Amino acid sequence: MATLSADVSVVFDPRYEIGLTQFAAVATDVYFRGGVSFTVGASGLLTLTPAVTADFYAGVVMEHKSALITELVWVATSGTFWFANSNFTDANRGKIFAQAAADLTDNPASLVISTTGTTAGIGQLKAVDSTGVSGYLNTNVRITDENL
Repeated sequence: MATLSADVSVVFDPRYEIGLTQFAAVATDVYFRGGVSFTVGASGLLTLTPAVTADFYAGVVMEHKSALITELVWVATSGTFWFANSNFTDANRGKIFAQAAADLTDNPASLVISTTGTTAGIGQLKAVDSTGVSGYLNTNVRITDENL
């Protein structure tokens, strides 16, 4: 999938805290609401294009913002979020999802089952809304807090 070019729907299960936190942007960039974001391992600053072995999942971007370097961006660091994703199938329920090394972007439609070579786990597929179309990803459950 391509990098987000517009905001996407942010739907979360209100039974779970979404843990709002602000992170400083590593570079000037446009943060689209509903995208996934990462922290740069060396600095802890926010990025939309992670390095596979060095950066970690931060959370879901909660605002549309054209951020300058070090400007703060609101991110939900925990919670259960609905995402459109063709990999969200009944057979994959309960599996951990991450960004594929071949597609390191902020687009939640790019999430794949976590394996060696993906970024650290983003969350566990909790429920499938419509198989192969969408579902709820629990970002409170991750396989590891470091890259595989």
